[in-house]
Amino acid sequence: MEEGVALRPQADEIIAGWWRYLPLVAVAFGLGGLLAFALLLPDLDGLVFGYVVMYIAGFVMLAILTYKQTRRLTAHMSREESIRQGMLEGIRARIEAGEGAKADQELTAMELVQKEASQQERLPNQAYAAMSVLPLVGLVVGYYYLYHLNRVTFPHDARWLRYLQEYSSAGSKVGVIAPLVPSPTVAKRSFALYALISLAFFPFLAYWYHVMIGEVNRHFQGQWKAEDELLSSAD
Repeated sequence: MEEGVALRPQADEIIAGWWRYLPLVAVAFGLGGLLAFALLLPDLDGLVFGYVVMYIAGFVMLAILTYKQTRRLTAHMSREESIRQGMLEGIRARIEAGEGAKADQELTAMELVQKEASQQERLPNQAYAAMSVLPLVGLVVGYYYLYHLNRVTFPHDARWLRYLQEYSSAGSKVGVIAPLVPSPTVAKRSFALYALISLAFFPFLAYWYHVMIGEVNRHFQGQWKAEDELLSSAD
């Protein structure tokens, strides 16, 4: 478990400061470009050119965020897997040493979480996120990444909380002080609904990215607190 915690600075990148407002900047820059060209060239050519500028400016910035979000979640999920495995092995070691009662039900549930995570917590390669800036095909690529980010984050957060609950129950049987189970940090949302709204009203993408980034930040920070408590109880 200590090895997993040591990887925290490299894996769990917090997107903060002006990075969190990049979606808003992308939309504002794009709409500003559209209006400027519409005023300077108030014919169809001006509107088309303005739309192209809006598309390129907006999706270049969003592609950067998609890359960062995919990269940090992929690294975090790999790191968390090692943390969970360390917690599982710690409970097993105490049971094998005869410290406390058996916790077969909890161990089975924890193993199930590990299995679910290994099968379901997969994201596309972050390197291909740059393709979302390409004309026409880029829109499909961008929403493909959004689909997978939306698909993974809520179950991942819920799975971690479930694991902590089972660890706490098992720990009470073998004399291990478990960290408090925090509140959920990621909301469940309909990808289809959010995709339709953002396609009809492009600025909604800024809100979607802003919320998604904030939720993952809070998930990381909540898990750090639990990990610190785990290490303290192990000393």
